[in-house]
Amino acid sequence: MKRFFLLSITMLMSVALLMTACKKDKPQPDNSGNNGNTTPSQTIADNTLVYDGVTYHIDNVDVGYFHSELTLIMATTNETLEDGSPLLTVDDIHISPNVWNRTYDMVDQSQWPDFSMLGLILMGAVDLGYEGFCNGGTGTHGWLDGVTYEEGNIFSSGTYRVDGNNDGTPITVTVDGTLINGKTLKMKLVSGNYEINEYK
Repeated sequence: MKRFFLLSITMLMSVALLMTACKKDKPQPDNSGNNGNTTPSQTIADNTLVYDGVTYHIDNVDVGYFHSELTLIMATTNETLEDGSPLLTVDDIHISPNVWNRTYDMVDQSQWPDFSMLGLILMGAVDLGYEGFCNGGTGTHGWLDGVTYEEGNIFSSGTYRVDGNNDGTPITVTVDGTLINGKTLKMKLVSGNYEINEYK
């Protein structure tokens, strides 16, 4: 009788352990993303621009190699207006030699090297334009939501970076910032190979 009792207890415990082991885990929320929306803490795909939570796809990134002291980048979106023109245009980013492979604070322009310039003009769906002519850390202007800022900065925070070697191999430009209207702007442009024949 005692042996039967011990055998029954052992069998019950075994069944309980098996049920526990086979029990499905409670579903956990997926924190790997938020349904495709991009937040400032997330990276974005190549050739995309995310403004105020809306993603735009870059159709092409054109590189103009004028000479070793100046490289120009322009880009347009795949999305178009009714007349067929690009919904947004990045026009244009001038890259001087001392900008390559460094990260710059969009607000603290005392960090920026002399004569570098970030030009960013988004037309169509977004009323945003920014030009930073930095000579000793001075000279910025832009417009935002119909308001022009002759002096000052439309960015309240953010970074700007150009990666590449200016030797005909691909260039990557990244912007990750917050504007003074509270909207976020993230951009990642990746060019293809380009010609380094100097323009005359």
